Amino acid sequence: MRRNHEETTMIHLPATIRLAAVLGLAGFAALAVCSGAGTPARGAAPSGLSDVYMRDGVALAGYDPVAYFLDREPVPGSDSYSVEWNGAVWRFASAEHAALFRDRPERFAPQYGGYSLYGMSLGKAYVPDPRVFDIIDGKLYLSRNGAVRQIWQRNPDGYIAAADRAWNASAWSDVADQLVP
Repeated sequence: MRRNHEETTMIHLPATIRLAAVLGLAGFAALAVCSGAGTPARGAAPSGLSDVYMRDGVALAGYDPVAYFLDREPVPGSDSYSVEWNGAVWRFASAEHAALFRDRPERFAPQYGGYSLYGMSLGKAYVPDPRVFDIIDGKLYLSRNGAVRQIWQRNPDGYIAAADRAWNASAWSDVADQLVP
């Protein structure tokens, strides 16, 4: 299935690419298999991890999930507009955004519980940077950083398919050191 990459949105961040990291991650590109990528069902988190990546009970580091779609950029949410869903507190920039999320949370919540797409494609729960994102086929994907985003952008269909498989199978790592900030 060909993805509509015209819908892709990203915030570019300065990134330092270490040669060792690039060499270590580049091998996965050869292993990524392109297959049909349906909508991933919410996987059950392995023991010790939450279905939603959060810190101090707050999802998306407090960014408004609806703003990614409507404003096409990450916008910090407010304590004044929050919704509890899926074990986490989600913050919003406005009452309207909170209402939209409350009515259809699956429409606006990031894929893979907000964990990094690339990490999930490897079966690992990597901490995302909510400022580095893409919207592909109406779904929000987060990346660990700009350098990692560049890696999976070489074959988005393959990486998304691999991440979908890992998420659906709950085959992702529950090793605490995989939650790399």
